[in-house]
Formats: sequence, C-alpha cells, structure tokens
Amino acid sequence: RQQRYKNRYDKQRADPHYEINDLVLIKIHGTKTKLDPKYSITPKVIIKKQHPIYWVKDEATQVESRVHVNDIRPIFISKTM
Repeated sequence: RQQRYKNRYDKQRADPHYEINDLVLIKIHGTKTKLDPKYSITPKVIIKKQHPIYWVKDEATQVESRVHVNDIRPIFISKTM
C-alpha cells in the first residue's frame, strides 16, 4: 500500500534540475512572521551540483552553502531590455 501512495505522489512531483551558473533563490527556514520573505532577496549562483544537493554562492558576500533541491527556486530574468 505504501508503494501505491509513493507512485501516486511521484506522478505529480516536479523534479527540477539546475545547471552550474544558474541564478536561483534559496528558501529561508525559520521565518518569524508571515510577512517575512520566504526566499532570499539576493540571487545565488550554483557552483556545484550533485542532484539533489547543490552548492550555491552568494556573489555579494562570497559565502558558499549546500542546499537541497526542494529549497531552490529558479529566477527567470528577461534579456529583452
């Protein structure tokens, strides 16, 4: 029965893959209030990948951190300007 539940869950689950140098936002855990941002304000750059774990670097502070794919959101930046 558990396998059926897993199969049903996996049908709808997205499995995103990111590439090195992609810009992403990282989920902030432990927010205090509902008005606090849920994701980082500054974009991070993926510097290493080993799916489902990614290493990201903050370009402003040069801090590197390890993040699970569930805590990453892509940034889509338009280049039409």
